[in-house]
Amino acid sequence: MWQYSLPAQTALAKQLDPWAAQPMYHNALHSAQATISQAWEVNTTQQREKTMQELNEWLSQLPTQWEKSLMTCTPADLIVFLQDHWLEAHAGTTLPDGSFISSPNGVNQCLSSMSTRVASLVGLLPGPLRPPVATPSSPAW
Repeated sequence: MWQYSLPAQTALAKQLDPWAAQPMYHNALHSAQATISQAWEVNTTQQREKTMQELNEWLSQLPTQWEKSLMTCTPADLIVFLQDHWLEAHAGTTLPDGSFISSPNGVNQCLSSMSTRVASLVGLLPGPLRPPVATPSSPAW
């Protein structure tokens, strides 16, 4: 019987100090942004930017102490955004009874725009990508 063999374990290099890790993050994020931006059609990128901007504005209305942002939102936050805000704000399909709902295609596009952290982390945040900043007082470092 054929047996599956695991790849050999390799020893990890010494842990990077914060000052060495910061340029690595910066370069990798910008490289990923360039790669992904080539994979998306212009209108897809514009739609994702619009959705992420709308999500960012909605998150900014939440209590400050919740510390919600595009970088920290959870799947539950995305569901609440969709249910509480997006469906009503984008209700453009008229039902026979005269009520309005969001179209299934519109909902699909919104979900697609929010489906991956890549949409919020790479190329869709206002301004340049911001890698972690190493400071002597940072607890993570």
